[in-house]
Amino acid sequence: MTTTSASLDADTREAGGGRPRDVDRTVVVLLFALVPVCFLPIVLGPFQATGLAWLAGLGLTARSLFNPVSPAVFRRVAPYLVFAFIAALSLSWSASARGISSWVQLLAPIPAFLLGAQLTDREGALRAAARAGQVAIALAAALVLADRAGLLPASLPLSVRPMAIALVPLFVVATLDTSRLRTAVLGAGAVGSAVLTGSRTAAVVLLVVVVLSPSWHVGRRGRVALVAAAALAFVAFSTTSAFRDRFFFNDDATLGDALTGSSALNTAGRRELWPQLVDECQQSTWFGRGVGEAGVLANDLTLGVLKHPHNDYLRMWCDVGLVGAVPFWLFFGLAGWQGLRLGRRGSPLGAASVQLVLGLALLALTDNVLIYTAYFMVPATLLLGCALGAAGSERDVRA
Repeated sequence: MTTTSASLDADTREAGGGRPRDVDRTVVVLLFALVPVCFLPIVLGPFQATGLAWLAGLGLTARSLFNPVSPAVFRRVAPYLVFAFIAALSLSWSASARGISSWVQLLAPIPAFLLGAQLTDREGALRAAARAGQVAIALAAALVLADRAGLLPASLPLSVRPMAIALVPLFVVATLDTSRLRTAVLGAGAVGSAVLTGSRTAAVVLLVVVVLSPSWHVGRRGRVALVAAAALAFVAFSTTSAFRDRFFFNDDATLGDALTGSSALNTAGRRELWPQLVDECQQSTWFGRGVGEAGVLANDLTLGVLKHPHNDYLRMWCDVGLVGAVPFWLFFGLAGWQGLRLGRRGSPLGAASVQLVLGLALLALTDNVLIYTAYFMVPATLLLGCALGAAGSERDVRA
């Protein structure tokens, strides 16, 4: 990864004619086409398809590491590089046998982000990716309906949580620049699929992401109306037996119990695990126990019931300590701040950055989104890189 001017980056690519643009567009589409691999637990010999998918994504984006990188892009990716370095150091004291593979998996967002920032035909690549995202959402809805109708074979059940979480970046890219009607249809398909699969956090996050979509093309009052409608829909759903059966241990519990985290709320073991993780990990507050250790601890403390912490803030702190976790989350915080500024100027990519960073922040509270490499982290960081590239283009135009 070398540092040079943005104009040199563009000139280098343009010198090769149309092929670099075509290659980049194909890579972007393939990255989003890989996301639906997680919808079903497909196994190819000794390998899970999801594992092969993130390796394929890493291979597809690795070429971006050898392209010239502008100083602005280098500064923005620097916090993640600091995290990656600290995570590499932690391997020397990690007792996890999967430490190296976990570290490589956490590296995958770096080339994806750089690829997004380097795209020359950004609009063309994202238009093609949007079509791939729309098809993927339709496929997810079709699979959910088929599952509800009992049409899927028992040997191939839906991968409920991965699919629901994957719908977040799929919806964001699918609605970057589309009509209100299509936004409503895609939003209903994504949220409805998550609700029908019983994915609690993912359904709420998708509802938030749908409300924040720039493709509603509404002002402040319209946005407030969307928020109110979403809140009313959520309150109405909270009164159903499906909501109560999924969220609570008894029929007397209310939405207030869910919001306050009372003992009536069914956290699927998280409430019991998290304090134990804190006790174990606070012994290594600054540098952590090593990459992969949080998963090992979660598995041991729950006797194999929970394979992961189901809280990525705890995961980061436990694995790489505050020294590694702070730059990691700083990278995404800066991306969200830049997206907010860009979105205020009417950029769909700016709004998309806010949607993705907020979605990541919420999902990280109760899930393991950081290890969902091929179907969340790679497509999300690709779009964050695109937003950085768009911000750079705006500065060039204003200059």
